[in-house]
Amino acid sequence: MQRPFTHHQLTFDILYHTYWERVVRFCRKHLATLPDGTAEEVAQDVFLAAHRAIEQQRYKGDSPISTWLFGIAHNLCCKAWRDMYRKTTSQTLRHLEREIARLEHEVMRLARETLREKPEHLGPGVRPRKGIIFGVPAIRNIHSIGRVNPVRNS
Repeated sequence: MQRPFTHHQLTFDILYHTYWERVVRFCRKHLATLPDGTAEEVAQDVFLAAHRAIEQQRYKGDSPISTWLFGIAHNLCCKAWRDMYRKTTSQTLRHLEREIARLEHEVMRLARETLREKPEHLGPGVRPRKGIIFGVPAIRNIHSIGRVNPVRNS
């Protein structure tokens, strides 16, 4: 025996036709900066989750069906944001690390060429030293970027 919803039996078709446009608008608003089509996919997931919950009689009827449905939509929008953040952040960081390494390599190459061709750029009586480029120690790895040596008080 299925549970009554409010005062009549709620079918999934009624739920879908009544709330589809509103749920899609809600998802579009909350997922505006994510790729196109994401809001519609999340809205489909909302109705899939609602359908499963109705079949398993998990909707208790303590609040309006719209509150329950938009609660599902809110949770799935948050999940979509988390998933996209985790996916893009790691890719972005890997890309930035590769780009930094490439730029460091290019700087080192240009500095070596410049010093080889015109050592007078260092100034009178100054000789190039290994590991020093234009008076600045070469960065050996990405993890040393941003570290500051503590200032010692004398």
